Amino acid sequence: MSHSCSSTLWNWLGLFYFNQLCQPSPNGTRKPGKNYRYLLPPVTSTDHFRHYYRHLLAGPYRVLRLHPEGARALLSNSVDEAGDFNEQVASRLELVTNRAFVGAIDALYFDSDKDKPKRGALNYKKPGTLRRLIDLHSQLDMTYDLYSLSTAQFLQLLPREFERWRDAA
Repeated sequence: MSHSCSSTLWNWLGLFYFNQLCQPSPNGTRKPGKNYRYLLPPVTSTDHFRHYYRHLLAGPYRVLRLHPEGARALLSNSVDEAGDFNEQVASRLELVTNRAFVGAIDALYFDSDKDKPKRGALNYKKPGTLRRLIDLHSQLDMTYDLYSLSTAQFLQLLPREFERWRDAA
């Protein structure tokens, strides 16, 4: 499928499902937000690399294609919102394409019983949270071939600050 055809398809789907993606408030008004939520910037656009993952249909589809069994935290929001897990991870190719890293996010921060991310996992200031894991990824990447690791191997590399989340997993 050519890139222009791909953008056209996603744009059509975004507009076709607009009522689900941009639900009206009780008084009937809508707050659609930015266009890239429904209209995928073409690959030739300078905005493409900054916004392709924010398309409400194409973004989750790409994540699901990369991680069919281990991206529940990234895909846990309703269809009309991207969510902070997705924003933090899908915006960085080196993170979203790494199966061990995304699997670790799922293992550490997703509550299977409640079918949603664990409370506090996105906190900026707490040790062992998602943002700390992202910072740690950059450090570990200097020493290890993170793409060659399994999720279990990646989890073994994490320092003690992640034990709280690992124990709950």
